[in-house]
Amino acid sequence: MTRTTLLLFLVMTAVLLSVQCDTGSTGPSKESTRVYVTPTGHIEGGLYYAQCDNYLEYRDKLLVFARLLHQYGVPFNLQIDYQFLKGALNCETPEMQAETGGTNVIDYIASEYNIRIDAHQSGGYEEGPENYADVRFLAGQVTSHVTENVGGVIWNQPEQFIRLNRRNRLVA
Repeated sequence: MTRTTLLLFLVMTAVLLSVQCDTGSTGPSKESTRVYVTPTGHIEGGLYYAQCDNYLEYRDKLLVFARLLHQYGVPFNLQIDYQFLKGALNCETPEMQAETGGTNVIDYIASEYNIRIDAHQSGGYEEGPENYADVRFLAGQVTSHVTENVGGVIWNQPEQFIRLNRRNRLVA
């Protein structure tokens, strides 16, 4: 499956989940229960995201994705890893920011399209020396719209907590 196909699949799934079917009734019936869904996604920590030669391509794809979700009224929660945040901080040019209201793409999609931004790290499988605190700090440098939530922790995977604990002892 190509990235474009996957992107379209995710958007269409999000659109379908957000559309309320018209049954002709004026409200919920006793037989149905309304379900609220917030699609989520994350940007992993590939080093290529922080390389300015590559950054523009991924930035543009993120803008297309955010605009499409917004067009259909789909709420979205985006968890971003260190490298893409670093790209947004170091690779944004005045020309790029002219397209996004004078700010970087992450700050723009959060403020204009109401996309929730969380820090993301992959449960102790970090590619570099950064930990959750580093990711959250950098996210705060990129946008004031970042939450205090962390993404990437798998609630029922004990091995992850062993990796995180081992990693914290090595960093300290």
